Amino acid sequence: MAVKVGSARIDENGKAHGGQAGDQTGKEVSTQNWYLHSKGWRVFRAKNPSVAEKIAQCMERACKNSMIGYDQYQRNTLYKAAEKVGFDVSKVTTPCETDCSAPARQSK
Repeated sequence: MAVKVGSARIDENGKAHGGQAGDQTGKEVSTQNWYLHSKGWRVFRAKNPSVAEKIAQCMERACKNSMIGYDQYQRNTLYKAAEKVGFDVSKVTTPCETDCSAPARQSK
């Protein structure tokens, strides 16, 4: 069984910012098999298993929601949209943006 990772990686123009809100390519925020990143990984693990599960579920939901795209400069728009729906990112219906670190904050 392959280990899956969820990530927010790049906008539809191949840049870190400036694209249209939402996931235009289906790959801005997505899952893939574990791979060794050229810059390595910094892993922060929740000590409480239930918190770790909430973070993982949030990332899975974010990866499945085409309303969530990637943009480092607009990364807080996901937080604002998620806040309106009780931090359930699967219920976000307005185009918004995140970056690689922000989805873990949505898992309240």
